[in-house]
This record gives sequence, structure tokens and C-alpha cells, in this order.
Amino acid sequence: MPHNSGALLLANIGSVTTRVTLLDVVDGEIRLIGQASVPSTTEPPYENAVIGILDAATQLSEITGRQLMRDGSLLLPQTNERDGVNSVVAHTSATPPLNIVIAAVSNEMSARSAARASRSTYTTIMQTITLDDAAGRSNGSAPEGDRSWIERQVQTLMSLRPDLVIIAGGLEDGAQDALVRLAHIVGLTAFTTRVDADGQQRQDINKRRVLFAGNTFARERVIEALSSRADLQVIDNVRPALD
Repeated sequence: MPHNSGALLLANIGSVTTRVTLLDVVDGEIRLIGQASVPSTTEPPYENAVIGILDAATQLSEITGRQLMRDGSLLLPQTNERDGVNSVVAHTSATPPLNIVIAAVSNEMSARSAARASRSTYTTIMQTITLDDAAGRSNGSAPEGDRSWIERQVQTLMSLRPDLVIIAGGLEDGAQDALVRLAHIVGLTAFTTRVDADGQQRQDINKRRVLFAGNTFARERVIEALSSRADLQVIDNVRPALD
């Protein structure tokens, strides 16, 4: 920022908050004049980031005593009375939330641990699938009930179309078969059937983004189960022990 460039308004548009910063040259030095923050307006009902910038600029005018707005717009260029600004620079880190589905061994442990970890970033949990839910619904009944539950989960995943599926569960050196079963269920959602121009049914494979965060001893079997069916990434177990 050259010393003779006048006032500069910096706008940082985040997913939650929009912050504006006013810089100006005072006594030959670039100085911070003031800052203001307001809720971002990138989501409905506004869906317009500029509204948040103007709201923050209005608030900043009240804080600094400088008139930055005129007739609902930013005052450009800066006046001899040092009102307004000469330049505006905007930066955005606002992105839509990542829609995820959690597929876990148990609701009480692995699903909660995966949900807690996912909330450390900007996500929306669309659905949680757990094998203990399947056991509770089948009540030890015949395999037909088990197949029915699997079919429902596959249909749910295919209809939701999440950005990411997280497979979690199994303490270290613990359950493996359950994780492989979850991987097979997720893998089934990669297959879609369509009718081609000749009227023939064709099966396509649409790889899903999958994050495996379960028992590390089950990694190789999960990788094999999802081979060619998922864009798979593997991280450390989100719940390696009971502690």
C-alpha cells in the first residue's frame, strides 16, 4: 500500500463472520483506523456477500467517526475530509458446508466420536448409520431382515448423495468384520444402473469419497472391500481406546 494511496478497506468474508478493516496513512505511516464484524450474508435468505460488507462498513463508520457510506453504497473515492475510501480489497473463505454421512459400528462410541471430530470443521451430518441399529431392528431374526436393512441403507446413501462418507469404529486391535461389512455397504452405493441408447441396461460405477477412521488393523480389508468403488483416504482411528 503506497503511502499516498489513501484509505483502504479490507473485507474478510467468512462462512460465519464478515470482518472489515480500515487502513489509512497517518503522519506518513500506514495505520489501523478501525475494525468491525457482522454476521456473513453468503447464505439464504441473503446469498449476497456484499450486504455483509456494507453492514460492517456502516458499523465501522460509527466506530471511527468517518463516513464510509453514502446512499447505501461505499463512498469512493476518499474525500479531503478523509471520509470514504480509495480502494476496497475483499477476500473470502466462505464455502458451503461439507455434507457427510457417518457409517459406524456403534452409536454410543464410534458414531459419537466421528461426529465430534467432524464438527471441528464446517460440516453438516446428513445421516448416521450404525450396525447396532441394524441389530436392534432385526432382533436376531432371519437374514431376510438383515438384507432389508442393508437395502434401506444403500438406498438412503444413494438418495442423499453426500460429499463424504466417514467409516468409523473398532478399538485398536478390536472389531474388524463389522468395519468390513460397513465398507461393503458403502461400496454397493457406487453402482448405478441406466438404459443406454440401444435399450440395454448398463451398470456404471460412481466412486464416492470415503474417509476411513476406524481400527487400523482392519485397514487392508477395508481397502480391499472398497477397491475400485471409492475414492478412499485413510486416517488414524478416531476412537482407538475407551479412555
